[in-house]
Amino acid sequence: MDIEFYKNQHIEILNRLNEIESRLESEISECIEILSHELAGLSARLNLHRNMEENLVFPRVKDLLSNAERSFHEESLRKATNLKIAMKEYNSRWSLPSAILQRESEFRKETRWLILSIRRLVKKEETEIDSVLEKESN
Repeated sequence: MDIEFYKNQHIEILNRLNEIESRLESEISECIEILSHELAGLSARLNLHRNMEENLVFPRVKDLLSNAERSFHEESLRKATNLKIAMKEYNSRWSLPSAILQRESEFRKETRWLILSIRRLVKKEETEIDSVLEKESN
C-alpha cells in the first residue's frame, strides 16, 4: 500500500475543507455554484478515502495492533462509519443550491460542524494510523 498516497489524501481533504470554510465567510448567493462544486468534490474525496480505509488501511492496521490497541481500531471504524452516515445525510439535505439558499443559516451551522468533525478525524488518523503504517513500512 502506498502510505504517501494515503497521507496526501489527508492533505487534499484538509485543503478542500479550507476552501469550503472560506466560502462560508462570504455571501453564499454569490458563490453558490462554486460552493456546490466544492462540496461535491469533498464528498467524492471522502468516499475515496473511506473506501481505501475500509478495504486496505483498517484491515492492515488491525493486523499490526496489539490487543490493547484494538479498541482504538474499533473506535476508528465506528467514527468512520458515523462520518459516512453523517455525510450521506448532509448530502441529501444540501445537494441542491436552492436548499442551501433557502436555509442558509442552518447550512452554515451544519457545514461548520461537519468541517470541525472531519478535521478532528483526519488529525486523529494522522497521529494514530499513519504512525502504525509508517512503522510497518520501515
